[in-house]
Amino acid sequence: MFDEMPEYICHKVVKSDQITQIIFHEGGDASIFLKNTSGAYHLPKTFIDRHHPVVGSYIVYYEDGYFSVSPAEPFEKGYSLK
Repeated sequence: MFDEMPEYICHKVVKSDQITQIIFHEGGDASIFLKNTSGAYHLPKTFIDRHHPVVGSYIVYYEDGYFSVSPAEPFEKGYSLK
């Protein structure tokens, strides 16, 4: 089935950085630290539960305002620095 499907190449522009540290808080929220930016970023429990960030994965921010987490291997295979 999949062999018959057409192939597509992604060419989105995103903002992203790699997670270097995660501090989980009581209640399920977390603070994350990123490789190339300073300070901690707060992530609510709903985001943590949906995206399951881990150290080494990437926070990805899309042009339309959506943000998510991508595992390192697929992100690094699919994106290159602009």
